[in-house]
Amino acid sequence: TDVAFRLGLIADIQFADIPDRTNFTGTSKRLYRNTVQILDRAVDWWGELGQVDCAFNLGDIIDGYNRGYDGMSLSALHVVLKRMYREPTVVPFWIHLVGNHELYNFTRVQLAEGVYSGGHYFSCSSPNQSRSSRPNNEESENGSHHQNCSLKNPAPPEHETVLYYSFLLPSSSSWRVVVLDSYDVSCIRMGG
Repeated sequence: TDVAFRLGLIADIQFADIPDRTNFTGTSKRLYRNTVQILDRAVDWWGELGQVDCAFNLGDIIDGYNRGYDGMSLSALHVVLKRMYREPTVVPFWIHLVGNHELYNFTRVQLAEGVYSGGHYFSCSSPNQSRSSRPNNEESENGSHHQNCSLKNPAPPEHETVLYYSFLLPSSSSWRVVVLDSYDVSCIRMGG
């Protein structure tokens, strides 16, 4: 049978460069540093099956513990993105959805415009909006790297920022993907 497309799905990576600890209820152990090894195994498995058309990160790319330490959110994000984008022949592009841990670590405007971390941009906005306007290595006039990329159409004020959209799957002009923002109407819409 012909395959119309192949998608990779992964959720709740929740990486943090911190020692293992129990969850909030104390019922299970959280292996924060081990999560990137699980991500590696997923990407390797997709490669064994052949190239996927795109992969979806269903939210919580890094853990909320990162926000409690200066600069740790960006460094944790760098570790995960480096692993995600290590095999562009297996995963040509990623779609990132908003999870509660994204809102703990970044503002909605940052998630819409994109956060620069170690050579990669992380964005939860439409690939049609953000990918075409992302520079590979944007620098300001003083030579320092921007954490947020400049878009041709900048995000609206934070209370109006929209992180839901749809797009046509690149490998097929007949399959439309609808991405929802499950925190658009939520008590933690503006972060936790």
